[in-house]
Amino acid sequence: YYGLCFEGCELEWERTRTAAIRITKIEPRKSEQDYPYFGFPDLLPYFSLKVLDRSEASLADIESAVYNTGWVVDSECVYILAHSHPQMGIALLGPDVDVDLVFEYNLNTGKIRAVNQST
Repeated sequence: YYGLCFEGCELEWERTRTAAIRITKIEPRKSEQDYPYFGFPDLLPYFSLKVLDRSEASLADIESAVYNTGWVVDSECVYILAHSHPQMGIALLGPDVDVDLVFEYNLNTGKIRAVNQST
């Protein structure tokens, strides 16, 4: 889950049951009047995802990859970076800006947070 219609959205949530979550933080709480951009689809296309490859990275590599989040990288967390992809047919900030969605999953607490960063 991520607030795609909120510029610079930072979102935190935790699982409360097998198929339920509780949002613990969302900033901003309202979308800007001119965001997302004119023509942004009401519904996003569905793309099935699967893990094609797993890799390990040092904390320094992860810090470099999530440089624009302001987060302190934690060795107890798993990080997922979802890069913009032209096949989706949309851009989060418009056609000239690439945006990554960054997810952090804390293995100890089960909490998840997400933010976007322009690249």
